[in-house]
Amino acid sequence: IVESLLNRSVLQDSPVRDCILGTRIVGSARLSGNVTATLLPSVGSVRIRVALDGTVSSNNTGYNGPVRLRTSGNGVVHATRDIQVDETGVNMETVLASGSLTTRINAIEHPLRLVRRIARKRAGQQKWKADRIAHERFISRISEAFTEETDRASIDPNADVLKEARAYLQRLNFSEPTRTIGSTSDAVYAFATVRNANQLAAPIPPPEIEIINEATIQLHESFVNNTIGAVLAGRTMTATELERLASKTGRTADSQGTSADASANSEEVKVETEFEIDFDPSRPIIFEARDGQLKLGIRGTRFLQGSRELKRKLEIVAVYQPIKSESGEVLLDRIGEAKVNFPGSKRLSVSQTSLRSAI
Repeated sequence: IVESLLNRSVLQDSPVRDCILGTRIVGSARLSGNVTATLLPSVGSVRIRVALDGTVSSNNTGYNGPVRLRTSGNGVVHATRDIQVDETGVNMETVLASGSLTTRINAIEHPLRLVRRIARKRAGQQKWKADRIAHERFISRISEAFTEETDRASIDPNADVLKEARAYLQRLNFSEPTRTIGSTSDAVYAFATVRNANQLAAPIPPPEIEIINEATIQLHESFVNNTIGAVLAGRTMTATELERLASKTGRTADSQGTSADASANSEEVKVETEFEIDFDPSRPIIFEARDGQLKLGIRGTRFLQGSRELKRKLEIVAVYQPIKSESGEVLLDRIGEAKVNFPGSKRLSVSQTSLRSAI
């Protein structure tokens, strides 16, 4: 993913305007090559090394009094810049550039042969010095250009990437997660623990990722209870409120299709199915991921439907098998029916048994 964002080919033409040892030089240069990104091992930040490898060719004309010099040049360039990305933004380090440059005088132009001979001799005497100056300026220009290009591509270095997340956590009264970000030579990673002082979390690091993917997300089971469970713990909700929550997922009963009779009697159906649930204050959400299956459910302490009320702890759970459709969408296929479990062994009354069926 990092490579697809940053890797690209470069083909850039630029004018040449210079003056070396009193000779004014005018022409054009072409840079061709590739920009590549490489991840570097780092803990606490993501480090990326962006590199430019290319060649430069130029054709120029030098003016020194009445004499003109037709010159050409060929060079090889290598420039790198390390980028450090953390929660505060992007920090760009200094560009390091190196390379070689070879120049050649192809022709010396002047009407008089004697002047051309003197100019050729003088150019030969000063060429080593001119080449050294040209090489230094060549490396300097590459460094400046690469610095400008990478600066333009970076985001605001003072951007707070967690600003919105912090506001969301504060609204839900969640503690800010403890976290570590970093990079290896082939991946970017982030570890986070979401836990308040009275909650449990994973005691050990996650298992090694054995399958290579573009992106992998690992969630410990405690994450669900520490987030969604914390929001629902001890809360009383009605069928209407739960339906409103379900509608945000885009998978309501209406989206599956309803009959004309049901639509005509929607108010009557709503009255019959309206219910209340008091969610358990300690573990209202049941979430287990074991052996390739998911167990999902809720735990409540009071259930009310119409005039019938059940005041005791009850669990509603279902087991699902993740399957992938032909379109590539992953769906949860329920295995068997949803189960209603009662912690303890007390017998239920007739009305409670009928309420259990409704549940």
